[in-house]
Amino acid sequence: MATSIAYRVLHFAARNAHLSPPSYLRNAMTLAEAGNLLIIRNRAPAWVNEAKKFTDVGSAGYQAAQAKNAKTLTVLAGPLDAFCTACHKQFRPSVFPPVK
Repeated sequence: MATSIAYRVLHFAARNAHLSPPSYLRNAMTLAEAGNLLIIRNRAPAWVNEAKKFTDVGSAGYQAAQAKNAKTLTVLAGPLDAFCTACHKQFRPSVFPPVK
């Protein structure tokens, strides 16, 4: 499993859920909004579909961060990493070249 930036952000939020809100909420909000930013430059249907998945997971992460629910943040990190890997394989194949 590749370790994406998004995965690390959710793990940071999970480890720091006990801290003051600005720290972990800002990171979770960044993930929630990242999908929207991805849609701005490219409106191809397949791209938009993948970006919306990212936004959905990011929004769930933000809600978990607001609730200081470290367990949910940890659970979301796995699917988020899988999503990032799948999207990069589809749209940035040079990141994950085919194994020969």
